[in-house]
Amino acid sequence: MMHKKLIRTLALLALALTGCQVTLPQLPVIAALPTAAPGLIEETIIPTAPEVTPQRTLAYQPTATLAPAKRSDRTDACWKSAGEVLPYEIEDESLTVPLTLRVYLPPCYDQARDPGYPVIYLLHGQTYNEDQWGRLGMDAAADRLISDEGRAPFLIVMPAERNYYQELLDSSFDDQLIDILIPWVDATFNTCTERSCRALGGISRGAIWALRIGFIEWETFGSIGLHSLPGGYTNLVYWLREIPISERPRVYLDTGINDPDINKAANLNELLNQNSFIHEWHLNKGTHNEAYWEAHAEDYLRFYIQPWQTQLDHE
Repeated sequence: MMHKKLIRTLALLALALTGCQVTLPQLPVIAALPTAAPGLIEETIIPTAPEVTPQRTLAYQPTATLAPAKRSDRTDACWKSAGEVLPYEIEDESLTVPLTLRVYLPPCYDQARDPGYPVIYLLHGQTYNEDQWGRLGMDAAADRLISDEGRAPFLIVMPAERNYYQELLDSSFDDQLIDILIPWVDATFNTCTERSCRALGGISRGAIWALRIGFIEWETFGSIGLHSLPGGYTNLVYWLREIPISERPRVYLDTGINDPDINKAANLNELLNQNSFIHEWHLNKGTHNEAYWEAHAEDYLRFYIQPWQTQLDHE
């Protein structure tokens, strides 16, 4: 009797279960790791901070065709005056809000000058906006180099990233720069549109953008400045795969010895060295703040303009 009751109970339980939908827990899907490009070396993490002795690794050397810049005879009064910094807003149907920016025009800017002016695109740090570079003294440094030292004139374009807390992969800031900002600058001002005439640099989050945009859009920029870089280079070996060795951009990498992200910049320096990527590495006194960037603003500018002194100084 007990045996029959047990069978009946089990049968009823089976019927009840067939009317229910039981969801089994999903096991995580583990994607296969991508294979590194032949001849390229993956990132190696440095567990401790590097030595604090300032150093320069694999310093960039100008090509043999570059001769010392010829100093122009600038007698006009405008050459001794300051450049002009103008605010702009760019509206485009793809933008929810206008793209705001500052543009530095050098002394004696001439819309008809031949050849056109080279351009430096500078990206600010997180929580800041387009006026940060001016506050750090970049406009004044440009005036000193052009007016006092007779350097070839150039433009500086400083756009604002409005959604600076957004994940980079979800942001369209890189597309805005490549598809909207640069075409607008070239259409509005008298610029040299060759790759060698464009430089891209950034501070902190702006340095991550400069790294990503500069290496992915390598045909657009001849020089890249990465100042206090806090990471963002895990795909570097795949970006390098797409760049012919002879077309690798000039790179300037720097950070302060007390920067909380010093290992991030040091790791990139080592990764570039391991892949025989010629670049400048500067480890300086200081930390991750505006006092550090202001102290080195002119150093950055001298790096950006170095290739232009003989190519474009034709007044």
